[in-house]
This record gives sequence, C-alpha cells and structure tokens, in this order.
Amino acid sequence: MPFIKAIKEIDVKVKPLYSSADLAAISFVNYCMDDTYKDHKERGAMIYKLDLYFNDDRKTLVSRYYYSSIYRGVHNNVVWAFIQEYFFKSWNYIFFKSWQDQNNIFKVKSCYKYAFCHTHPSYCNGHRSDCFSKEDKWLVNLLKLKYCYVGIPKGQVLRYGGGDNNGDVIFEDSPKTPHTRLYYCKKKKQKQP
Repeated sequence: MPFIKAIKEIDVKVKPLYSSADLAAISFVNYCMDDTYKDHKERGAMIYKLDLYFNDDRKTLVSRYYYSSIYRGVHNNVVWAFIQEYFFKSWNYIFFKSWQDQNNIFKVKSCYKYAFCHTHPSYCNGHRSDCFSKEDKWLVNLLKLKYCYVGIPKGQVLRYGGGDNNGDVIFEDSPKTPHTRLYYCKKKKQKQP
C-alpha cells in the first residue's frame, strides 16, 4: 500500500502544545469531527509526549503533548495511516529550531509516541461507531501505547488504556451528528462490546 499523504499539515511554527494527552485528543477530535461527518471517513493522528525545559525555568522538567499530522482513512478504519506514522515517520517537529523558539522551549530532553487518536464517522449499518473496535484495542496493546482515543458521533471523546474494559468517557461536548446521517456499507453488523 502506498504512503498516505497527510490531509492537514499543521504549520510547525504554531503547532500547539497541550498539558495532557487528554487535552490533545479533545482538541484533535473537535478539529476533525465535522470533516469526518461530511465524508464518512475516519481521521487519525499520533500523540507525542515531550519532556522538556522552558526558557523561563530551565531547571524544571515538564511534560507536554502534541498531535501529529492528520490522516484520512476509510469509513471504518484509519489503520494504515496509524502504522505509517508509528513505524515510518522518522522525524519530529521538535527538531525545528523555529518551533522551539515559538513555544519558548529551551531544551527537549525526550520525545516519544504516547497515544493514538482518531474519529469514528456517522452511524453505519455495518460498523459500530460508538465504541472502540477490536482493532483499536489490539493496536494499543500490541504497540504498548499508553492510550487510544476516539471521537464518536454522539459528541463524546473516549479513552482506552489497555485491558478488557471498553474505555472511559473523558469529554462530552464535541460536535455531534444526528442519527439520520446513516452510512450504508455491506459489512455485517458488529457485535456489542
């Protein structure tokens, strides 16, 4: 399969930093849900964790988070984009001096892949859009990411941290889509979690 081009590159000079992975995921979902609903295609991005020192306090190590470029998948997955970002992306925004200056960063101590966030499109007659899929859970457990996040049509952001649970609701005020926006596909209905 060919490399997937990011559909929304965010200018490295203004890429925002978040104080938690949850806030980065909520921002991502709020930014992507309208487009997801319009074309019935998932969006996905990797969340990176930075351990860094700011210029105004060069002795205190702090953690910040950001999400990568945004990728568009198909109506029921964005796995290839996730795999591409996880395995093949060898550079990070943190190495751009202009980005460090814009964010008042003195020094980056470490940066690593921390979580994956994505959206589920409008209701589909063949796929569950209101929960994590078994593939979502499999990837998090296999790759030992801390979390997987998903924005769902009823306006919630869910977080999954491994194990047998179905995830937790961390935000309930994202863009919603009405049940009347049904996508018809040929896949058999998924089982309830």
